[in-house]
Amino acid sequence: MVSAACPNCNILLVEATSNSLTDLGSAVNTAVGLGASAVSMSFGGPEFKEIALYDAHFFNHQGIPLVASSGDNGYTNATTPPTVNYPASSPNVVAAGGTTLTPDSTRVRGWTEHAWGTAASGAAGPGSGCSAYEPKPVWQHDAGCPNRTVADVASVADPSTGVAVYDSTPSSGMSGWMVFGGTSAAAPVIAAAYALAGPVPAGISPAQLPYSSPWALNDAANGTNGTCAPTYLCTAGYGYDGPTGLGTARGLTAFAPSTPPSFTDVPTNYVFYTEITWLAYNGITTGYPDGTFRPGQPTIREAMAAFLYRLRGSPAFIPPLISPFNDIGLFSPFYKEITWLASTGITTGYPDRTYRPLNPVNRDTMAAFLYRLAGSPAYTAPATSPFTDLTPASPFYREICWLASTGITNGYPDGTYRPLNPINRDAMAAFMYRYNAKHGR
Repeated sequence: MVSAACPNCNILLVEATSNSLTDLGSAVNTAVGLGASAVSMSFGGPEFKEIALYDAHFFNHQGIPLVASSGDNGYTNATTPPTVNYPASSPNVVAAGGTTLTPDSTRVRGWTEHAWGTAASGAAGPGSGCSAYEPKPVWQHDAGCPNRTVADVASVADPSTGVAVYDSTPSSGMSGWMVFGGTSAAAPVIAAAYALAGPVPAGISPAQLPYSSPWALNDAANGTNGTCAPTYLCTAGYGYDGPTGLGTARGLTAFAPSTPPSFTDVPTNYVFYTEITWLAYNGITTGYPDGTFRPGQPTIREAMAAFLYRLRGSPAFIPPLISPFNDIGLFSPFYKEITWLASTGITTGYPDRTYRPLNPVNRDTMAAFLYRLAGSPAYTAPATSPFTDLTPASPFYREICWLASTGITNGYPDGTYRPLNPINRDAMAAFMYRYNAKHGR
């Protein structure tokens, strides 16, 4: 798998004397001593009280990414054995979670991806959960585990959508091309990404790097590897979760120190910093010429058309010579994007055949746009509204309820959705980030 991810990498194979953790740890030390720039460790077992000694002796190589499989037994509760896998739970190690990766030609990326596993207890899936012994590293901020949480990042691991392996030596009557999976496949893919990304600067933990650049990863917000509380430890969601960590590789940016696209009015502690940065990193927004994003301003309808067009990968489209709307023409800003939006049925404009490009996008219209962008999925809206200011008779009731059912919106803390309020640019970024994590581009 290292060769598949990095064909030009020099691969050093170190074989341990046995499968004891002491021998495996000695093999890791040998690999680092011989100059390995990253180490893939497709092994692990339940934690034990003395693991701090093993951390010190075998899994403490500053600046060298040590990537360990999180295991294939799904979510585990640290308060009742078996615990999460070690050495994946070590704060010095990058813990590799796992996903199901399926080709999908309807997506810009070409794939759909979700956490590998099922909710059934004991079913196969990437290991995840809280460490019983390892302290939480300073760069990990999830609230559900007082100790170290597994995993950090993920790669394909589901044997049903696994990796092709050629075995020239018959084993149990089988040889030739076969398909394999497990987080033992995910770990070397991630280790190869670190190797390709280059040396880790002094004083930075390799596992810390993706936490500094979550906007540069593919966030998978579907799938589960068990049943748990809090649910993010076993259920993929927006941002960090146990089965997939921060997400899967999208290039190498998240595995090296990086300078994110930035706006002068969006500091790193801004509530939607990750979502706005993701929007810029993917070329969906360029902000304003003065270097601002203006997060608190309403999103206007012509800009919304451009954002949705770019979210879909800027598909090939020849705009019509005759405008479908009587208030825009061939030389109007974003004419191509607006007419593409109309050609797909994502917008129908107003009954008077206007688009009103400079009007703000209201929150109910935003729900309709995203629902149609997703292909108007089959969905039955609930008889009882999830928001106090909506009823089944409200315009776009089904679309808003669908948006809430996906978690793309939670509404306001007072239980309202405020459908006629303009959606500000920061909330628009959050909606589109979550849409992408849930449905793909």
